[in-house]
Amino acid sequence: FSMLIKNPKHVYAIDLSQEQIMCCSLKVAAYKYLDYQECMELIGVFESNRRKDLYAQISSKLSEQVKTYYYNHFDYIEKGIINCGKFEKYLTTFGLRVLPLVHSKKTIQSLLLPKTKEERIEFYDKVWNNRRWRLLFKIFFSRRVMGRLGRDEAFFRYVKVDVASSILDHTKYALTELDPSENSYLHYILNGKYDNVLPIAYRKENFEKIKKNIDKLTLHEETVESFVENPENEPVTKYNLSDIFEYMSDEQMIKIMAKIIA
Repeated sequence: FSMLIKNPKHVYAIDLSQEQIMCCSLKVAAYKYLDYQECMELIGVFESNRRKDLYAQISSKLSEQVKTYYYNHFDYIEKGIINCGKFEKYLTTFGLRVLPLVHSKKTIQSLLLPKTKEERIEFYDKVWNNRRWRLLFKIFFSRRVMGRLGRDEAFFRYVKVDVASSILDHTKYALTELDPSENSYLHYILNGKYDNVLPIAYRKENFEKIKKNIDKLTLHEETVESFVENPENEPVTKYNLSDIFEYMSDEQMIKIMAKIIA
């Protein structure tokens, strides 16, 4: 959705997960047929008590497959679809339930206040990075706990590093080198909502640009391999491959990269 802001010729969204395709299908309709406030309320960015009515406004625009899916998962509509993902629930559980066992509410909110890089490093070293933080972080983000509660265990098949230690290093980087006050995802994890720090695709100034280009987005429930091998698909000039290579052997990765480059 963020790519549409740049007025591309076309955007192909490819995913093996039907849940992701259903989620994006509803977002497409929301961007296309609702105004900014309504769209953000329906998908869950803003709090709302009228999601049922907003869904009714656009349901006739959805395919039968999408309508059937949400008929069977209407609680996703009521909660706001961006709040229903397994990994989102896992991360907010850490922020809302585990982290309060480490730091006070005041300290947690202090993390989100604007600071210079030097101040962020000092805050992390002297206030945040205590023994309980390291212990509970390494337990909660261990391969076993994350595999059971956050991500499919099969995703770790080719991971050869200590998962928790690696994520802790990345987290330190995010809390010191980067600015937590501007990190929308950190706000969501710690508070269960974005507050006023919104991701690019959910900002009001970008809404009309996305709406204007929404028909340039098509969703594909398949692998990247099958997509690039299909002669009916035009050549693609830019790829955002997310983290798909985490779940592959080196040999698989090289084969797919060769096909993409070709």
